[in-house]
Amino acid sequence: MQIEFMLSLKEQYMNAIEDKIKLHEFRRRFLKVDHDFYSLIYVSSPIKKVTTIIKFGPPIKGTIDDMLALRQTHNFSNDKAIKDYFKGSKTCYALPIKEIQMLNNPIPLKKLRELVPNFAPPQSYFIIDNDKYSVIINYIK
Repeated sequence: MQIEFMLSLKEQYMNAIEDKIKLHEFRRRFLKVDHDFYSLIYVSSPIKKVTTIIKFGPPIKGTIDDMLALRQTHNFSNDKAIKDYFKGSKTCYALPIKEIQMLNNPIPLKKLRELVPNFAPPQSYFIIDNDKYSVIINYIK
């Protein structure tokens, strides 16, 4: 498994993913990816830990209406929340959640900063630079 990204999620969204009531991660921006990919998930404050590895399918690119149709497959969120989130976006993205692997030992922010000096959690997401972040990947393994 090659981890390509680190995504930041709020606790409520991560909980919904764990409970399998949120089946897509919606994003206003994302890179063009044409394959399944793995991402570390950093759960923001108050958790402040990398807790999970998620395997996503290729991003689904579309309009707000396309995202509203996908949202109908969820038992999470509502149409208003999706419309508000994507307001003003010409292109919208949904990352299909395929597999969830909870880490036995989540990595707190303090430890992340010990492993990678000057580590800053992603605001949305970032690409894992294997040279810079290999120490985190190795720590997980």
